[in-house]
Amino acid sequence: MAQVVLITGTSAGIGKVTAERLAQLGYRVFGASLEPDVPVQGVQTLFIDVTDPDSVTAGVQSVLQQVGQIDILINNAGIVGVVGGPEEISREQWRRVLDTNLMGMIEMVKAVLPGMRERRAGMIVNMSSVGGVVPLPYYFAPYITSKHAIEGFTQILRGEVKPFGIRVALVAPSAMKTQLDAGIAQPAAPIADYTPYRQRAYDMQKYLLERGRDPSVVADAVVSVLQNPNPPLRTPAGKEAEIIVPLSRPIPHRYPEVVFDWLFLSRRPWQPEREPLKRLFMDPPYADDIQRKSRWLLLIVPLLLLLGWHRSRSS
Repeated sequence: MAQVVLITGTSAGIGKVTAERLAQLGYRVFGASLEPDVPVQGVQTLFIDVTDPDSVTAGVQSVLQQVGQIDILINNAGIVGVVGGPEEISREQWRRVLDTNLMGMIEMVKAVLPGMRERRAGMIVNMSSVGGVVPLPYYFAPYITSKHAIEGFTQILRGEVKPFGIRVALVAPSAMKTQLDAGIAQPAAPIADYTPYRQRAYDMQKYLLERGRDPSVVADAVVSVLQNPNPPLRTPAGKEAEIIVPLSRPIPHRYPEVVFDWLFLSRRPWQPEREPLKRLFMDPPYADDIQRKSRWLLLIVPLLLLLGWHRSRSS
């Protein structure tokens, strides 16, 4: 039986190319967008407004009624939103970007998790960006903030659903040829001091998107993630992302993951007296006291990081 994929933002760009690629590979693909009448080859389209929790619930239930389960969720829907300085962008403009890029993704995750958790299987891929790991471009703060938040949420989600057999990963593209620039709005309260900087940032971003890489690069990255039984936290897409993303993350994600899993993934109640080693991480006065008595315990963290490196090499 073909695995069922639900992917958002499929009316154009990265979402459309990725949905069509997955359909060609034999996945049963449902493509959700605000424009379900736009044809996507081999893909069954449907309407979902990710900013509306009721629309998300209805869309997910529609897929479940047709095929019974969703094996893979790809959160691709997103907007750039607005260009402007910190004083120029209104609360409503901030909310529009965050509701689409961040809260919409969270609502989609919440809608599919019950079925995945019940089956003890599933895959969630969240679309980040080079802008999710480095603060660029300037004057696009809502977009950059949303992508940084997606990074943080995905890292937490990855650990929290691991006990239920659900895999979670990020794909971080560099600039791609998309229609994102068409929806970039000017700030609600423009200020003359910011005008030259804002205009330069807009012109540079538009230029970059017009000359970006083909979205098929992102589709390739998504496929590699789906076909990996133990995918990395973050997969860059595009040569620029392949350079920038590793440089911005000097500590490989597997290292802290080993420590965090060891600390938190246990069904036992927290009883610090029975877990003295873990207590070192959670009780600063206790750790200070131990340090004074046994300085050799300072080797614990490096040893755990070494264990993480060994596990990542063997996986």
